[in-house]
Amino acid sequence: MELLFDVFKLIAKTKYRGAVWASSRLSYHLNKKKIPRWSTTKWALHTCDRPWCVNPKHIYIGTP
Repeated sequence: MELLFDVFKLIAKTKYRGAVWASSRLSYHLNKKKIPRWSTTKWALHTCDRPWCVNPKHIYIGTP
C-alpha cells in the first residue's frame, strides 16, 4: 500500500492492489463490509466529520 494525499480535498488516498482508493473507503472495505470502489450511490461518511480519518469505527456508508 502507498499513501497519497489530496491537499485540495483534504482526503487521504491509498494505492492498493494497483488501484487508488479514498483511504476511508478502503478502511471500511477491508475492516467492515466489501463495497464497490467506484460506487456513485455509496459514500464513506464520517461520524467525526474529518475526511482524512481512516478509523473504521468512525466510518459508515450513506448517500451525500
